[in-house]
Amino acid sequence: MRPLRMSIAIAAAAMALATLAACTEEPAGAVSFTQPADGAQVTSPFVVRMTASGVTVEPASAGINEGRGHHHIIVGDTLPPKGQPIPSNAQHLHYGGGQTEANLDLPPGEHTLHLLFATGDHIPYDPLITSKVKVVVTEQRKVSFLEPEGGAQVTSPFTIQMGAEGVIVEPASAGVNEGRGHHHVIVDAGLPPVGQPIPSDAQHLHFGGGQTEATLDLPPGEHTLQLVFADGNHMPYSPYVTASLRVVVVE
Repeated sequence: MRPLRMSIAIAAAAMALATLAACTEEPAGAVSFTQPADGAQVTSPFVVRMTASGVTVEPASAGINEGRGHHHIIVGDTLPPKGQPIPSNAQHLHYGGGQTEANLDLPPGEHTLHLLFATGDHIPYDPLITSKVKVVVTEQRKVSFLEPEGGAQVTSPFTIQMGAEGVIVEPASAGVNEGRGHHHVIVDAGLPPVGQPIPSDAQHLHFGGGQTEATLDLPPGEHTLQLVFADGNHMPYSPYVTASLRVVVVE
């Protein structure tokens, strides 16, 4: 009888150890923010840089491959349910292109950023491959089109009004001053390369006099306008302080 009891006890102990091992299984790899540091004070928008070890970063389009995947940032304290794909919204940011650097634009205050690694179908690894930092946004730099509204139908020529928050609009002649600069409007073209001045031509309009209102004359059709804030040398802030607007010019 005793040998039977001993065998049962040994089996129970083995099962308990197996359960404990399963509960304490180590993640397949590790991820972390290399920028910003935990507790950093930042001006928004700001750059985040992400790194991974023990796993390989690849685009989501590569599919589901063991030990591979891409980064996600969750803004806030709540992680997604186990085994569920990470949603895509303003608090759940996907970097399915395999990016390891991104710009975040958050309002002033303290924010928790969770870096979470997931497979090509956006389902996190189990155990989670994650890390977090807290940042304090001290101010938010923003520009916007106050007029017209997005998607508006307008007759050319039409007036645009440009707003700015967290930065000061001044003439380009004032020189290069941190947190100050002037507006530019880019018409139907991409943003200039990082670190390059904004060119001056029919698609890149400079308002170096410190103007916050201007008149545009565009041909009929749909147009995309990008408002970009830059310093006295016409160098955009990095990360970009920008906003976009789509309008339809009717005859």
